[in-house]
Amino acid sequence: MSTHVPPSIELVQRTLDTIETQLGEDIALEALAQEAGMSFWYFLRVFRATVGETLKDYIRRRRLTQAALTLLGERNRTILDIALEAGFESNEAFTRAFRAQFDQAPSAFRRAGSPPGFPQAQPQITRDYLAHLQSGISREPECVHHPDLCLVGPKREFAVAPEAFDILALGEPLWREFAEQIAGVPGRSDACCYFFCDILSESAEQIRASLMPALCVAAYAELPAGWCAESRPASNDAVFAHHGAGRAWEYTMHYVFGTWAAESASAISELPVLYRFDPAHSPFSADPQLEVWIGLRD
Repeated sequence: MSTHVPPSIELVQRTLDTIETQLGEDIALEALAQEAGMSFWYFLRVFRATVGETLKDYIRRRRLTQAALTLLGERNRTILDIALEAGFESNEAFTRAFRAQFDQAPSAFRRAGSPPGFPQAQPQITRDYLAHLQSGISREPECVHHPDLCLVGPKREFAVAPEAFDILALGEPLWREFAEQIAGVPGRSDACCYFFCDILSESAEQIRASLMPALCVAAYAELPAGWCAESRPASNDAVFAHHGAGRAWEYTMHYVFGTWAAESASAISELPVLYRFDPAHSPFSADPQLEVWIGLRD
């Protein structure tokens, strides 16, 4: 993706770069606006429109994410020391903020290791990421009710180190195999294909997940060898639209499971995330165009 982006994004990026160097210090918000050459009120509006959250929320999330990484990576340091470095005046204030973002206390987080999706809670934002937010994803999902779905396809389970967990890299060989078999499958409910990833367990050492490319069928009698059937119950879903290849997929995942999901965690159900797309625009094609379905609690 090109890094030639609108001037407002360049200004916000400078602010983000400044914030990264001052996460352990007192950050004067008015000074950030002055550095960007804007009035404070206007700057706050531009920042929120560009990044998708308020300036204060962004700084808090970045500090807490960095603190969480320190908790995991520097286990000899006390929680109070890490809290003070993150800009909190007391262990109690840090614990309240940490629990609000990660749904557990810092001590429990350190014992449990990296939770599912972490450290996507708040990645550092780059120019390409900001450009993607402007044109590659619908930042406010559409709430859609979907009926029961019967999904059929080959399902594989993977167990890999967290740093090697890449849905696209793991799923592409499975998708290629699947794509060669779909033409003769009867009873399809629509012309789209689906793909879902179900995180079975996760620790600091290993992620276990099942991946499944699938077709939606009204009924089935006989499936290709190695295929299985999975049912997805009727659900209200937050539906995001994604467009873009390469790192654009990573940017969408960061936004959906970081910024949006962090703010909506209590509303998200336990259903695996489902991706829906035209076969010609699969996540593995040169021009991915797809929907991301996230189940919502009733």
